[in-house]
Amino acid sequence: ELAVRLQSKESKDREWRHSLGIKARKLDAGESVSIAIALKRSLEFASDDKDALVAWAELSSRSGWRTRDLLQELVTRGVVAEADAKELYHVLTTDDLHSFGGPAW
Repeated sequence: ELAVRLQSKESKDREWRHSLGIKARKLDAGESVSIAIALKRSLEFASDDKDALVAWAELSSRSGWRTRDLLQELVTRGVVAEADAKELYHVLTTDDLHSFGGPAW
């Protein structure tokens, strides 16, 4: 039900999403379902979609993770060297295949 509301074209659902602070007309199916599953199972949520992170914060009262945050966590745990993580993040945020943008490292 939550996933459907997050992506519904109905005006009442759009108004509800805007009340959460979502700027887009609707969330994509992937973000909507991921948020619903994470909430239902009390899991964490990761996305690089600004509106999805806004929705997550409002619905869960917790901050979500971005790709940068996950890579930085791997560096902190000593799983990945910082130089390698920075290089990967640069590729993910700038190449033609991924190019999801994102905050600076």
